[in-house]
Amino acid sequence: IGLAHVPPFEEGATQELERAIKVLGLKGLCITSHCQGKYPDDDAYRPLYKKAAELDVPIVVHAAGAPAQYEFLREYSLARNFGRAIDPTLVTIKLLYSGILKDYPTLKFLNGHTGGTWWALGERFLNPTSAFWRKEDLPQHDVNKLVKQIYFDTAARLTEAEVVCAAATIGVDHLTAGSDWPAGPPDCLERQVRLINALNLPQAEKEKIFSGNAIKLFKLKA
Repeated sequence: IGLAHVPPFEEGATQELERAIKVLGLKGLCITSHCQGKYPDDDAYRPLYKKAAELDVPIVVHAAGAPAQYEFLREYSLARNFGRAIDPTLVTIKLLYSGILKDYPTLKFLNGHTGGTWWALGERFLNPTSAFWRKEDLPQHDVNKLVKQIYFDTAARLTEAEVVCAAATIGVDHLTAGSDWPAGPPDCLERQVRLINALNLPQAEKEKIFSGNAIKLFKLKA
């Protein structure tokens, strides 16, 4: 299915998104993890979010080429590989902590690449301990409720252990199959099918990951 790409901060962006959905028949909006140095919690995105909510379409977030600031990642090509794990994680945290999701309660996001490292680190941000955070730095809203507005796909070169962990921590109701095709290796589609089929889950829950959650999220015909 096709997704709309619009310059998020330019005049006419919301009108172009509406045209893409209503006239061209696209099924959602795609943004990168940051644009012009702004991450998705920036208020500059709000007009676009309001329009996406009105149109009732999800927003897919794909990792940018590197984080907005990556001076410490310049060596060893870390900006692209490690940086592309940091950025989706940061997007999820910023969306949850900023209150964006609270202000747009019907808006849904699909964060690519299993949210970077969210599948492994999410618990510490959903249930932060006072030993690591000052009270004034913590969100004043229920992030465990808001995280239900975020879905994650498996479009990364995951190992079996990572897929198992993602299914357990993210949950099968918010995980969708992905492959990173055609950017991944030639067998990336088949590999994802094998990894998901290998999960110790009932077939009905595997089907949610393979297609059920995407059908629901993008309002597709089964």
